[in-house]
Amino acid sequence: MKSLLAPQKIISFSALFLLGVIAFASYLATDIPWLGLTLGSASDGQSLVILEVDDAGPATDKLQPGEGVNRILGSGIALEAGDLMEEPDALSAYRDYNAFLARQSALYRGLTQSQVALELEDGRVEMLSLPPHRPLSSLPLLFWYQLACGGIVFMAGMSVLAFRPRERVTFYYALTGFGLLIASSTAAIYSTRELALDGDLFYLLSITNQLGSLIFAGPFISILWYYPQRIHRFPLGPVFIGYYMFCWVLNVLQVFESLDLVMRLPILTGLLVTLSLALIQWRATRTQPVQRAILKWFLLAWLTGTSLYLGLHTLPLVLGLETAISQSLGWGILLTVYLGIALGITRYRLFNLDRWVITGWFWFLGGIVVIALDGLLISLLELNNHLALATALALAGWLYFPLRQILWRRFSWHYRRSIDYRELLPSLLTTVLNTRPSELPREWTQLLQYIFAPLSIEPTDKDATRVTIGPEGSSLILPPLGEIRGQKLIYADRGSRLFNDEDRHLAEALHILFNRIQSFRQAFNDGVLEERRRLARDLHDDVGAKVLTLVYSAESEQQADVARETLQELRDVIRNLEHAHYSLSHSLGEMHRETLQRCNAREMKLLWNSTGNLSDCVLEPRQQSNLVRIVREAVTNALRHSDTDTLQIDIEQSPAQIRLYISNNHARLDEKTAHKPGRGMSNIQSRARELGGSAEWRLGEESLLGGYTVVITIPFGEQVENEERIYS
Repeated sequence: MKSLLAPQKIISFSALFLLGVIAFASYLATDIPWLGLTLGSASDGQSLVILEVDDAGPATDKLQPGEGVNRILGSGIALEAGDLMEEPDALSAYRDYNAFLARQSALYRGLTQSQVALELEDGRVEMLSLPPHRPLSSLPLLFWYQLACGGIVFMAGMSVLAFRPRERVTFYYALTGFGLLIASSTAAIYSTRELALDGDLFYLLSITNQLGSLIFAGPFISILWYYPQRIHRFPLGPVFIGYYMFCWVLNVLQVFESLDLVMRLPILTGLLVTLSLALIQWRATRTQPVQRAILKWFLLAWLTGTSLYLGLHTLPLVLGLETAISQSLGWGILLTVYLGIALGITRYRLFNLDRWVITGWFWFLGGIVVIALDGLLISLLELNNHLALATALALAGWLYFPLRQILWRRFSWHYRRSIDYRELLPSLLTTVLNTRPSELPREWTQLLQYIFAPLSIEPTDKDATRVTIGPEGSSLILPPLGEIRGQKLIYADRGSRLFNDEDRHLAEALHILFNRIQSFRQAFNDGVLEERRRLARDLHDDVGAKVLTLVYSAESEQQADVARETLQELRDVIRNLEHAHYSLSHSLGEMHRETLQRCNAREMKLLWNSTGNLSDCVLEPRQQSNLVRIVREAVTNALRHSDTDTLQIDIEQSPAQIRLYISNNHARLDEKTAHKPGRGMSNIQSRARELGGSAEWRLGEESLLGGYTVVITIPFGEQVENEERIYS
């Protein structure tokens, strides 16, 4: 299957097409002689009167507002209020329609003369030399308003189509926007004319406007045949579109006498069919609350706007009544339909697009801002001499272009940052080797986000064994990675492009590299653990047995105590070698029991206090060993170097660290002696620093009991996750 264009490329091409339509419409609207007058109906409703005179026009100082105009002498036709008719489709009969176009041709021939003679109501004749082209600045706001309405609905439809190009519903939605663009842009040309257009051009614009309206009607009805769910397998969409194209052919050929039969009645009939389909969809979704919610919002936005337009504009024409609003202003009502659908996309995930279309719109609007800035600078820089040209180039080069580049990088998601793989690979190795196993899924997701910058990453249970690309390159599917679930990446570079084979090869390489690093790490950890266990067995069987012999063969109690302490240290080392993790609560319990035994042997009182919510945490072997030895050394110093009868140990735990206060109520040493860095104090400081913590001594009044206090602060790791791996 041939790969589609990336979403933002489709939006870019659509924007270029829209700019082309705007440029062509502006050309046709200005490629006519310019009177420089704004004409309107007189109080009698029959003749014409001058409303405004353009200060830069050819009639300046010759004509005044309020003067009536009877005729253009070269045309031979008396001017009527009907000559300013905004929309000739308002006429019901083709004979009136054709007569109006014939009058337009005659009036236009009169305007193309070298000297145009205007006969005024008071009998005066004024000769005007008309410029062959109408200035762009003279086009009224209504011209740009109609182009804006058509452009917005067109881009809204193309934005939806860009992200779901294979779905029938999004195709029809985009087609309605295209139809409204054609209808509004052609209407903008002839509805804002000063007086007359060439009849042949007017006819082409009129039937093109009718074609756009019918292109809107057919797909509009078809959407509810397929959405929120397809009503029947019959391809009703092409039938509706074909029917309206047949009506347009009949209209061009003028088969019938009335325009209503092939223009307005088919559109009103289509509205009734749409309401019927809406009722069918409503019944079909009665047991599907999500689909019903989508349908509610869709009908609110879609049917309300179109029904309002047809009720205020089309239906009165069929009944021979005056319309409540003109077609030109009616485009704004249809615009609200598309804005409502855009809100529905974010609220109910219409067409399954959700934030993707909003992403595309932000990108498009960012481009519009850049284009607007370019146009503003061009219009403001009037280069009348060489100095002005040099100043303009300096400002553009030093201020404008750098600022535009900053804005482009800041607001345009199409801008792709370069990735330095020379830095990425070492960083990847360091991250994977040093990251805890529980954090690997997060690291893997962050790596994919950094490399491919997708719109979203979703876990998938698809049983994939290799990296694959989704339909038309819209997604990239990665298989599971050990205990990490498979991942599905949606659109690369935040929707600016589709995934390709290069992305697949890169993802495969990353997957293999990440997997092999994990395998190496696991093998390394298994080897280290096995070697530690072997060493523990050797120490237990050889060294342990010999130290135990020293305990029983000691010649004095002092030698026996030293041997017992050595045996206990050996057992601690063996235990650290055999286990990978320790429980903090269990380690504190062991320290409490050991300290209590030592205090009881010296007939000292032990106060063991804990504050805060003590939670169990994982300690690495080195953390557990250092923590135990720090407490043991601090207790030893208190027992050996002070005349104390009370020892107090306070424990405080926060989410990031544990703090121990080891205090006694009497100290033999003065402050100068107490702060001399002896071997025990140096060992405590070095062990605390190794754990990323600190140790400090407080003497006298600064201590808790009036003797001296050792304050140990140690950071620790994550919560216990697997109790089977924790020594207890």
